[in-house]
Amino acid sequence: LAGGAAAPAGVEQADHEPAPAPAAPAELTEEEKEELNAALVKAAGDGDAEAVRRCLRDGADPNAANLRGYTALFWAARNNQVGCMEVLAEVGADLDKAGGDGWTPLIQAAGSGQTAAVEWLLGRGADWRLTDSGGKTALDWAKERGKAEAAAALEAWIAEHGSAEETAGA
Repeated sequence: LAGGAAAPAGVEQADHEPAPAPAAPAELTEEEKEELNAALVKAAGDGDAEAVRRCLRDGADPNAANLRGYTALFWAARNNQVGCMEVLAEVGADLDKAGGDGWTPLIQAAGSGQTAAVEWLLGRGADWRLTDSGGKTALDWAKERGKAEAAAALEAWIAEHGSAEETAGA
């Protein structure tokens, strides 16, 4: 106690040594990594930004993909979950990582008519020139599926930033 006073009768004096530092998190097993990455992909598609943050904090890979090759960012873009997209981008998620058929998050967002996701991806540097395994771009898919607002957002971006031919290889 302060000033060297004795503790009152029946009360033990507290030990003032600092608490031990928390143990470093144990290395995750492959199974735990797979479960964490699957939870991340699901949370992103569901729009649960807090769960996305939690999974990332616990060691999920921001570029992890499901069995078909689709990432958490892909599912967030498909479902217009811009908040989750932001969280994933903050930790380095690849904006252009394609799934098994070559669909990128931008192609998926455009083909699904998710204009806010399209605009967010374009504004952060997603490559609108990329094509899927069939040679179609995000703009092609937006037009083919009748997603006029998403197509207009892509067309406006292309008009401002140059045609695919002018900027290929940039």
